[in-house]
Amino acid sequence: MKDFRSYETGDNLVLGLSGEHDLSTAAELREAVSSALGSQPRIVFDLSTTRYIDSTILTMLVSQKQLLADRMRVVAPAGALVRRVLEVSGLIEFLGTETTLSSALLNDEAELASGD
Repeated sequence: MKDFRSYETGDNLVLGLSGEHDLSTAAELREAVSSALGSQPRIVFDLSTTRYIDSTILTMLVSQKQLLADRMRVVAPAGALVRRVLEVSGLIEFLGTETTLSSALLNDEAELASGD
């Protein structure tokens, strides 16, 4: 079952995950990311409406960050349970986590403009 949506905005592919994500959705999510890598230079994982992620999804996010480096951002709103999971796991800074989608997209545009 697909519990995420994807859309392009500028040079970004936004993958919005809704609901709960674990081993049962990981393969389809990885496939969506793999197929998008050729068409978009940047990927933003929007976890704004995500209620739960397990270690499978955390591992996938870490793997994608290692592959994409500064071409990847994660959105996890302040106060959200999924943000707390990222904080407790020590991944907030590593994943380039922002509190809003607009801030993630603005940071990407600023990096492109500065040549980083």
